[in-house]
Amino acid sequence: MVALSGGVLAVVDPVSAQGFNLPLTEVAAVAWGALRLPSVPNMPLTADIAFLGDDGAGVRQVWRLAKDGSAAQPITAHDSSIDSFDIAADGSTVAYVSGETLWLFTPNPDIATPLVTGAGITHPALNAAADQVAYAAPDGVYLVDAAGGEPRRVLEGYSEPAFFDARGALIARLSDGDLAMYTLETGDVQRLGSFRVARPLPDGRLMALGAVSSTQRDGLYVLDPGRAEPVQIFAPPNGTISDAALLASGAFRVIVIRSDGLPGAASCVRHSAGTRPGEHPGRAVSERRAPLAGRLHARRFCQRRGHDGGLQYGLIRRERDHSTCARREYPLCPIQLILILSA
Repeated sequence: MVALSGGVLAVVDPVSAQGFNLPLTEVAAVAWGALRLPSVPNMPLTADIAFLGDDGAGVRQVWRLAKDGSAAQPITAHDSSIDSFDIAADGSTVAYVSGETLWLFTPNPDIATPLVTGAGITHPALNAAADQVAYAAPDGVYLVDAAGGEPRRVLEGYSEPAFFDARGALIARLSDGDLAMYTLETGDVQRLGSFRVARPLPDGRLMALGAVSSTQRDGLYVLDPGRAEPVQIFAPPNGTISDAALLASGAFRVIVIRSDGLPGAASCVRHSAGTRPGEHPGRAVSERRAPLAGRLHARRFCQRRGHDGGLQYGLIRRERDHSTCARREYPLCPIQLILILSA
């Protein structure tokens, strides 16, 4: 246990009452922080990660963490803290907001150019070619050329823009909280649903987290706006999806935060036409084990041949006969990792 008295902090064994003072003085309060979660083996990053971090001098910069696991490196070297940013597909061109100015950082040579100055600029977004920047202002969403020029407002009252290049569109948030798709060429707007986030997929569709309407369960959806109805790929029975990524194998890696703070069984499904998520018709054709986060035993994933000839996957609980598979324990963690194989 930890004891605090007169500004001195001590660690005490509650059984023997023996303890020692820590080399700290004038301590006003103490509390336990969250335990650092263990790393997950055999779970590589799907892509490089860009994030905001302190540069050691109290200034927030944009950093890159390579998917090969090498040490993170700063991309920007701005003289004041960066509030929000977006990084282009080249992994080096960055649009960011610092203070009340929108900047564009380009590599080779490293140059940061101011594009727009104004109160309340947030959520910069770069298109795939890195030649246009969208951003949100208090009165709506604007576009400005990366080469400079006068910004133009394209959506009044919208916020949180993101490019959907495959459709020549922007994804933005309406004032009522729903997401919508705005087609740049025609000006058409299509409401998508009450999703928290929507990201483009390589095949021209969208991956969305949330729900089509507030009355539906939270889940992972695939959207094909204007061409097909939204398809719910997965809905966690308890909690919400924190984030998801599409793997090179075609599977979605999903992180679920359970509402009760406890881990749960994972599922692995492939959605196909005529099959509702969670259903796995057909016969088992092969099996493989997969370690899961949480204090769980080893589980088996069952691969089945569906009635339509496609492969589908489902989770099978291990039998009581423990002789055929080794038991593995994992630290208790409120995060649940799920793989979803999607057609």
